[in-house]
Amino acid sequence: MKTYTSKGIVWGDLWLGGKCGYKAKTVTAATKQKLLAKVKKMLDDGSLDAGMGFASLYGAYLTIKVTDTKTINGKEYVHADYDDIVIGNLTNEEIEASIYNA
Repeated sequence: MKTYTSKGIVWGDLWLGGKCGYKAKTVTAATKQKLLAKVKKMLDDGSLDAGMGFASLYGAYLTIKVTDTKTINGKEYVHADYDDIVIGNLTNEEIEASIYNA
């Protein structure tokens, strides 16, 4: 069984001007396509923000963890792979800051 989980940094416009990044909510889905659809919808409606309270969101740098769990001879084995993605429009500086702070 595979599960897909994203964590990372969401970027947005502040209410009194300026921009910054903040922790994104953790999102889980059964497929990568469903995860990406959910994350894009949350970015668009502003709910990907885990508490900063941005005026608007414009991008996110996320790490997707793909967890593959198999049971063999009664024992459970777990393998994880990771994939980094950028959603929306981030500058190179925002991507670099996200990598070091995610």
